[in-house]
Amino acid sequence: MLAHQMATAHAMALRLAAKADYFASLCQSWDKTGRQQVQSIEAARMATASVRMMDAFGRAALTLERLRNGGRQTVVVQHVAVSEGGQAVVAGTVNQGGERK
Repeated sequence: MLAHQMATAHAMALRLAAKADYFASLCQSWDKTGRQQVQSIEAARMATASVRMMDAFGRAALTLERLRNGGRQTVVVQHVAVSEGGQAVVAGTVNQGGERK
């Protein structure tokens, strides 16, 4: 059910973003009859609604992650003793990346 809600939120966010873009594209030149203001207000409303749907999707993704791993967090604490004159490098598993271009 959560996956369906996420898919719906994603699709709706994209539709609302497209509507916001459409209304914003109508605001190219100033119209003295007041139509320009209405178009910009609608663009802002659609953009805000799109952002809210994107936020809902993000929160649902976090919830899905918690459901998948049981809500557990793993914290590893290691004690490193460095004697006088010694050097220490503290890191987890370090993988060497590919060549930089």
